[in-house]
Amino acid sequence: MPATPFYADTELDHETSAYSFELNGPRDDGEGSVDDLVDVEIEGADAASLTKNSTRRTTDLVRLYLQEIGRVRLLRRDEEVSEAQKVQRYMKLLRLRNNKSAISEDKVMERFVHLIEIHDRLASQLGHRPSLERWATAAGIDVSQLKPSMSAGKLRWAELAELTSKELEQVQAEGLQAKEHMIKANLRLVVSVAKKYQNRGLELLDLIQEGTLGLERAVEKFDPTKGYRFSTYAYWWIRQGITRAIATQSRTIRLPVHITEKLNK
Repeated sequence: MPATPFYADTELDHETSAYSFELNGPRDDGEGSVDDLVDVEIEGADAASLTKNSTRRTTDLVRLYLQEIGRVRLLRRDEEVSEAQKVQRYMKLLRLRNNKSAISEDKVMERFVHLIEIHDRLASQLGHRPSLERWATAAGIDVSQLKPSMSAGKLRWAELAELTSKELEQVQAEGLQAKEHMIKANLRLVVSVAKKYQNRGLELLDLIQEGTLGLERAVEKFDPTKGYRFSTYAYWWIRQGITRAIATQSRTIRLPVHITEKLNK
């Protein structure tokens, strides 16, 4: 995740890859690509062979993933509090920006938020940042209006937050960096929880991915002033993400999520 959000960039780079928490991160030289780890010949293979190869591929991916997250040390309590405070300052800015009732009469902010929502939707669909032309087309404006609208919106946002534009960018950059740091430092907890829910209809890597989404939510909501450790707080969110995914993705006969959660206790 970039430490600076896209709308703080001066150039708004074309077609820049968007950040996502992929399960296969950078590898040491000599490891080779993940796709090269298992070469499965589908044609003519029997079911047992396919299952064996699939299991081996999953095992290799998990091994690589554990090696990657093992390089990130756990946070000390003081570091945890410091990073969480930065995240909360950033989340406060986001709540201000996204408060529909507060900005309903502010046309500059309305357009700013609308443009950000369109950008994020396109980035999610494409897997990377959209070009300025694609972004402007989706927003129904001329590309020449894009940068001025974003600049005016950022300036107005800073005014509402009683910050300078430079201070706003600093809070954003520090918040995003702290959020990424907290997530990476707690991915081992996600794996630990995910392993408890194996053989319930989802592959381990899928469980880890869902647990990571729960971890991200925990980072966003954690209040360091309450006095408890982040891992204690995050456990519930990780577990919630995993059990809800199992409930919605793996059952042939769908049960209400709250019923499934009771069964999983």
